[in-house]
This record gives sequence, structure tokens and C-alpha cells, in this order.
Amino acid sequence: MLKQLLEPRDEVLTGRLQSVIDLERVTDPRRRSLESRPRDFLASTYVSGEIRRLVEGLHTRLNSSETETGLFLAEGPKGVGKSHNLVIPLHLINSPAECQDWLAGNGLTFSAPDGTRVMSRKFTDFPLDSLWAVIGQELGVNFSTDQPPDIN
Repeated sequence: MLKQLLEPRDEVLTGRLQSVIDLERVTDPRRRSLESRPRDFLASTYVSGEIRRLVEGLHTRLNSSETETGLFLAEGPKGVGKSHNLVIPLHLINSPAECQDWLAGNGLTFSAPDGTRVMSRKFTDFPLDSLWAVIGQELGVNFSTDQPPDIN
């Protein structure tokens, strides 16, 4: 019965499927990892209701002057897709041309204003880093370590 409903992908049949998505592999300079290849990564992504809401919510948030949800919390036990869902915005913003076929094929629209930047950091690998230190590093700014920056 399952064989009639599901068709295994080539990477499953050949054993090339990576069992764990790792946010750090997005920047693989040799592009060996699935995460580092936007077109392949998205082609292996089933657009669940959660992913659809994520893409639509990010699109609205980045392109609206109205008050919109600004926080997308990624929580849950290991293996539920948190890292997978975090890689999607990275590719949508950093490699928009490579994402267009996937977006169109799934009836999704996404655009980001010019100059939009996405930062990622696994705090499990860098537990002593602070969020402001990571933001400051990306922006080339040194924030005080004893208090958060004044956003005014």
C-alpha cells in the first residue's frame, strides 16, 4: 500500500541522503553538503503547512509597513525539522534566483527588500556568544558587553 502512495527519492535509494540537517553546513565552500546547495535543498523539501506559513509570514513581515509577527520560534525535540526550517530563509534571502522554481512550483511568493541580511549561529556550538556580539560582528560594530545597545 505505501508503495502506491510514496515514491522514494534517488538520494534515498542510493544512500546519499543526509540524515541530519546542519545549519553550519550552509556555508560549505565546496558545496558538497545538501544544505549548501539551495536548489537541491529546496527540491528535497516537502512544503508542509508549517513551511508554507513560515515563507508567507517572512514575506509579509519583510514587505509590510504594518505590524507583523517578527519572531519565528524554532523549538521542539531533536529531529522535528528545526534546522531544515532555519535553512529555508537563508536560501530565500541569500540565493533568491535559485529558489524561484521551488517557490513557483509550490504556489509561494517571497521577496525581501534590498539589503536584507540573514545571520545564523548555532549557540549550542558557541554557548558563550551573546546575540548582540553576533549581530555586532555581522554589522562590524562593537557593542558594549555589559549592556544591550541603545536602538534609538
